[in-house]
Amino acid sequence: MISQDLKLEAIQTFRRRKTMTVEQLRSLLQCSVPAVRKYLKQWGTMTSYNNNGRYYVLPDVPKFDEHGLWEYKGIRFSRFGTLKETIVHLVNDAPQGLSSAELGRLLGLEPRSFMSHYTALPALRRKKLDGRYVYLSDDEQISTKQLKNREASEAQASLQKISDHDAVLVFADFIKYPKTALEIRVNRLQQQGVPVDAGKITALLQVHGLLEKKI
Repeated sequence: MISQDLKLEAIQTFRRRKTMTVEQLRSLLQCSVPAVRKYLKQWGTMTSYNNNGRYYVLPDVPKFDEHGLWEYKGIRFSRFGTLKETIVHLVNDAPQGLSSAELGRLLGLEPRSFMSHYTALPALRRKKLDGRYVYLSDDEQISTKQLKNREASEAQASLQKISDHDAVLVFADFIKYPKTALEIRVNRLQQQGVPVDAGKITALLQVHGLLEKKI
């Protein structure tokens, strides 16, 4: 049986080191692995969502950021627990939803290392936009708002890539040929030396309340 003094000493060391593995704690407590896991549960420890969940931390140690994440020497923890639960919370809280790349940047992980396991989470929706998947809330009201926010943001980003001179030429083409298909409009403008693509034209017309008509 482990003495109370040894347990207190172990907790102090654990808190000082911030993160530890089961094997490190087993050596410190001089007990079996099952006994270590029992203490980890009693102490309410949290498990890292990277490094194969090998590391543990006492609940009062992490200083979580605004996303509920904390990193120490490359070891990452989440206020929400598992990586799956964390992804769900991050996506639901994101005003525009999150792409795999955006999730990877927030989590500090390479998307290819984890997203293949979470392509069909029942708590989320996945939608392909402009060739990439975006993860949205499963709540229809929230996901609708997230999509509108993302579309508005991407439209604004596209607008910033169009000069005033080129925008005038796009409007002139639209007024002269209002029923032209988008791909034909793009080709015609590009032949005139206007550096636009389908996304830029669509964004410009949408922002100004015009809808691209296709024939």
